[in-house]
Amino acid sequence: MQKKKRKLAVQISLIVTLMFILALTLIGAIVLRGTKRMFFQFNNEKIKKEMIECKYLLMSPEITSWVLEQWQNDPDMMLEPATEAEEDFYSSFVFSRFVAELDDMEAIESMDPETQRAYLKALFRYLGEWIDGKRLNGDFDRFLVLDMRDLGVLDTAAGEYFILMDCGEIDDKDYHYHLGTYFEKKDGYGFLSALRSPSFGEDSESILFHEMPIGNDTMYVAASPVYINGEIRYIVCMEYDYATFAFILNQNTRSIAILGAITLLAVDLLLILFIYFKAVHPLVQVNSSIHSYMETKDSAAAVQSMKKIRAKNEVGRLADSISAMAVEIERSAAENLRLQGEKQRVEAELDLAAKIQTDSLPAAFPQRPDMQLYASMDPAKEVGGDFYDFFFIGENRLGLVIADVSGKGVPAALFMMAAKNLIKNYAMTGLSAAEVLNRANESLCENNRNKMFVTVWFGILDLSSGHVTAANGGHEYPIIRKPGGRFELFKEKHGMMLGVIRKKTYTEYAFDLEPGSTLFLYTDGAPEATNAQEQLFGTERMLTSLNKNPDGAPEALLHGMRGDIDRFVGDAPQFDDLTMLCLKYMPNKEKEEQP
Repeated sequence: MQKKKRKLAVQISLIVTLMFILALTLIGAIVLRGTKRMFFQFNNEKIKKEMIECKYLLMSPEITSWVLEQWQNDPDMMLEPATEAEEDFYSSFVFSRFVAELDDMEAIESMDPETQRAYLKALFRYLGEWIDGKRLNGDFDRFLVLDMRDLGVLDTAAGEYFILMDCGEIDDKDYHYHLGTYFEKKDGYGFLSALRSPSFGEDSESILFHEMPIGNDTMYVAASPVYINGEIRYIVCMEYDYATFAFILNQNTRSIAILGAITLLAVDLLLILFIYFKAVHPLVQVNSSIHSYMETKDSAAAVQSMKKIRAKNEVGRLADSISAMAVEIERSAAENLRLQGEKQRVEAELDLAAKIQTDSLPAAFPQRPDMQLYASMDPAKEVGGDFYDFFFIGENRLGLVIADVSGKGVPAALFMMAAKNLIKNYAMTGLSAAEVLNRANESLCENNRNKMFVTVWFGILDLSSGHVTAANGGHEYPIIRKPGGRFELFKEKHGMMLGVIRKKTYTEYAFDLEPGSTLFLYTDGAPEATNAQEQLFGTERMLTSLNKNPDGAPEALLHGMRGDIDRFVGDAPQFDDLTMLCLKYMPNKEKEEQP
């Protein structure tokens, strides 16, 4: 049991740990992905604002195009040291930069060449410092203006572009501008050719964001085309370093992972302890109590043991249910013992009742040369409601009775005993067959609260002549065989069953048995015997069975009939009492034996 307990604890630990690891992994992946997306969205919004502000270099598109062209035509001029006059002009330019006249192309073209030269150098210096100031504030890491015109010296398909302005950092040294060089494919800007595609459209606000790996680092670039007269004249690019953020993100992710692992172990341990004390340990106590109860069968000890389990959950309710079950089992066991004793008592009484019923039937059959008589009664239960009887009325008159009481068991047996005694007592007074049934019917109807009834065939045989007078109270037709013939039904007039209607007059009829004739009487248990297919044995099969040995003695005929019924019924249970009586009339044999 301890091994199973440890196994259950390990299973719970593994399941909980796996669930937490899976949950932590999913949450970490979602947080990491969401953080990265938020970082890009935030930076993209910032870059978009900066891009819109810097796109035309603080000038109109027309002036910007002219300025860039001048810078490209004489790039070295932009890098020459400023003269004193140019320094004065620069100071004046910075002060008057936002004066509207300086944004007027006509005003610029009206300047003399020296003034234009100073203007171009001052503008280049001012823009470089202005853009570099934004870079140093952390909005981006590099600012580029790339020429996108189809110059013969450029191979745009290979990713080469002419740099019009470059503000960034090289060799850990800040610089404000870098002009007149080529930007080669190795720098990773081949994707900018996509900006020349017609699919990008002519929207001056279009911005392409691109993640660009360079060596072991990752840069993120925002690029936007500048259209002059419907064509891309140059491209403004801004870079920011994703590697720094990725490093910080990875550091935070590792910290979160370590903290999550510690939290996982702590929560896992707490949860395991909680499950152990709230479920596993109470279940172990329940199991131990059950095994103890199985060995001792002590329900009181089991109840006390279950009360110690104080889990206020399904396990606690299980313990309460097992306690109630143990008490109920003990009560049921006591009740079963009582019922078993009662059953044994009833069985003993039924055995006694069956013996009394058997003893009430004639124990011996007449041994006379003028007749052969044999009868049998097989009850469906311990005691039955069928009965037969035969008795002499005087020296040569023989009373024959066969009857079937409604129902089975003890009530039917008691009613049978009453009917049997009434019929015999009235017959012994010398009454006719019909009158015997009339008197017995009136007596049975008195105080018959259970509405029981009995079918009766009663006949009186004069052994000296073979004359039979009989009355039928709702019973089966007798079967008679004449000498040399076959067994056949004798269909006489039926009367009402005894015990149903008090004022009932039964009709008497008569027939003669010739020497060698056989009379066969039976209850409905014979023709209504049923097999497993719910088929009835029937009267025809009875006649066939009797006619197999028509000259046989009564005992042989009854045994043959019983055997045929048993073979037909097979393993199907017997539902009704089976009673048969057979008499063979042989007066000539008596005369032959006289001297």
